[in-house]
Amino acid sequence: MACVAGIYCAKADPKSLLRLSSQPPPAEEQHSFPWIPAAAVLFLTFSCGQAIYRAWADSYTISFIVTAYSTLLALFWCLRRLDRLPRGGDASVVTEEKWLKFAVWLLSLVLNGMFSFRVGEMLPPALAAVVWTVAGATTLVGIIYVVVIYREPLADPVCIFPPPSKAETVA
Repeated sequence: MACVAGIYCAKADPKSLLRLSSQPPPAEEQHSFPWIPAAAVLFLTFSCGQAIYRAWADSYTISFIVTAYSTLLALFWCLRRLDRLPRGGDASVVTEEKWLKFAVWLLSLVLNGMFSFRVGEMLPPALAAVVWTVAGATTLVGIIYVVVIYREPLADPVCIFPPPSKAETVA
């Protein structure tokens, strides 16, 4: 064991950390009710209800609250569905995973734009420009990452080319 700042640490095997578990979770974990996410959604619902009650005369604010609330619920649903998908499944699972990733990215983009626009309305023009610039830069970096940089890893890069035939190895 190596001592780091007075704390004893055990060395971890990097291969064991990268290995994905193919075992399904135990039965009690599969059917358990997620209390923390449910409490978060309940708090979000209560908070949005209070905000709508306070802004009852302003239809623009109420529409913003309802839109943000429904977008957040859709984002939470997509993230939950994406988290529960089996890894390394068949083609339909891979297709659903890609669509869910796209939906998460799009919903995050919408929320980013909505909140930056709403915050920008309350700030002086110079600070609003900074908020919009940061939101735009975040969106641009996300688009560049999704379209240009990120590539799905190949399932088995060794099997891209067929193995050489005996005639090719003799020659």
